[in-house]
Amino acid sequence: PCPFHADRPATFVLVHLQRLLVQEARAYQFMPHDGLDFCHAVMAAAYGSVITLDKHWKRRVEILPCSDQLARTYYRPELDHLVSTLESLISS
Repeated sequence: PCPFHADRPATFVLVHLQRLLVQEARAYQFMPHDGLDFCHAVMAAAYGSVITLDKHWKRRVEILPCSDQLARTYYRPELDHLVSTLESLISS
């Protein structure tokens, strides 16, 4: 594992998501667009503040070490909470 550095957050997310995928290799069957989802998860989690991902990618990002220093992640059933979060950002 690599430590989190604020000046290289994408490296941190990339390395740790790759490690998770290797650990899950026997329990998870990759889908056709997982490569694109992987890239989206890395860039969005590393540089975003509020992001949306599929359920599986949200779970993976949230179990990364130092996930509190990454983007706040939502998925489909949490859209109302996402809207509330965005509204609170506007009012502050």
